[in-house]
Amino acid sequence: MKPTNPTPAAVAAARAREAAAAKTPAAPPPTFLPTQEAPAPSAPTPRTAPPRQPAPVQPPPAVEEESGEPELDPVAAVMGGGDAALKAIRKALAPRSSGLDLGSFFVDGRFTQTITVVPGKLVVTLRSLTSAQEDEVENSIAREMRALADQKVPVTGAVQTRLLIKHSVASHVVSYNAERWPEALDARLARVDTLPSPVRSLLGVVVAWFEEDTATLLNVEAVKNG
Repeated sequence: MKPTNPTPAAVAAARAREAAAAKTPAAPPPTFLPTQEAPAPSAPTPRTAPPRQPAPVQPPPAVEEESGEPELDPVAAVMGGGDAALKAIRKALAPRSSGLDLGSFFVDGRFTQTITVVPGKLVVTLRSLTSAQEDEVENSIAREMRALADQKVPVTGAVQTRLLIKHSVASHVVSYNAERWPEALDARLARVDTLPSPVRSLLGVVVAWFEEDTATLLNVEAVKNG
C-alpha cells in the first residue's frame, strides 16, 4: 500500500500550529523593584529549651539565742594579754564600778572608787594620791632599785615594771575585799607581796584605768567651765 501524502491543508494546519507554538514566550522569572530585595529564605525556627525553674531556697537553720554572754574572768584575760582582752575587761568593769564624785574631790582632794573586779571574789576600793604620797612612792622605788643594784641584781625592764605595779597597787588600794589596808606605805607593800602574781598584775591594770579616768574627768570639767 502506497503511503498517502498529507494534503496541503493538513500541512498548512500543522505549520500554523508550530508557528503559534513558537510565538508563545516562556514564563519569565520573577522580577523585583530596585528598592526591594529578594526575601531571604526563612531559617528554621530554633527549638528553645524550657526555662529552668530555680531550686527552692532552703531556710537557714534556726539559731538558738544565747541567754547571756559568758562571764569574763579578768585575771585569766590579763594573763592572756592582748588589747582585745584588756578592752573586754574594762567594758565588763564599767557597770560594776561606783561613779567618780567630782564634788567630793574638791572637798577632800581625792577621788575614791569601789570596783567589783570579780563578782563575789574580788572587790577593791581605790583612792587617788596626794603630791606627798606620790613623792613617797617615788622615793620608795628608788630605794628598792638601789638595793637591787647593791646586790648585783640586774635591774631589767621587767624588774622595773614589777616594782612600779607593786607600788601603784600598794599606794592606791584602800580596802581589799572589805578589809581596810593600813596607811603606812611599807605595810601596804607587804600586803601586795602576799597577793598572787596574776591578781597583782590585774590590780595594776585596774589602778592605771582609775588614774586615767580621774585625769579625764578633771580635764573634761576644766574645758566645760573654761
